[in-house]
Amino acid sequence: MASLLGLLASTLGGPSLAAPALVPGVRTSGKPVSSGSWVRYSFYRPGQPVALVRMAALERVGKAQWFEVSLTLRRGQTLVFKSLVEGDLGQPRRVLKMIVRAPGQVPMLLPEALARKRLPRLETQSPGTLVGKGPLRVPAGRFAAMHYRRTKGQKGQKRQTVEDLWLSKAIPGWPLLRYRAAGVRVELVAWGQGAQSAITRQPVKLDPRLIRGMK
Repeated sequence: MASLLGLLASTLGGPSLAAPALVPGVRTSGKPVSSGSWVRYSFYRPGQPVALVRMAALERVGKAQWFEVSLTLRRGQTLVFKSLVEGDLGQPRRVLKMIVRAPGQVPMLLPEALARKRLPRLETQSPGTLVGKGPLRVPAGRFAAMHYRRTKGQKGQKRQTVEDLWLSKAIPGWPLLRYRAAGVRVELVAWGQGAQSAITRQPVKLDPRLIRGMK
């Protein structure tokens, strides 16, 4: 249990595995994402091994929908977040449930208060200024793409970051094809339909007394 709590504290409590830091998302519309659709990205950050990020839209439950974000890190270890939300991952209205499965561990159902705080979220800001259009080939295939550029940080500040994003309308709900900024590289490597949850075992409740230091 101690090793699991340490992993949860380092991942859920820190920003290193937050979805916005992994895959820069771009909200294109308020339409629901089709159940079963999924995408997988490669993510490279200087000095770190390449990670794989899988995002999937799963079944609906009333007005809510299950989403799953899987992070495959070094040695093939995969951390899975499964969240039942009203709205979408970019702008959820409510977080009803969240299950986390650490590598080699039993799935854990997080307390509701912690689930709301630790939901992996995608960015919802504007993609920026359109600088070009044309075909783009990524590992997942060839797409008609739109190239956008945006700058993070206040004008005149030294820590401004120029980001380049290539987007497509070919995959509803998941527009990002490629991302480049300050050495970070993200590319779409696969996509499809028929997504199934990676969590198949019944989750156990995580005792909130054991994770007070993570809040």
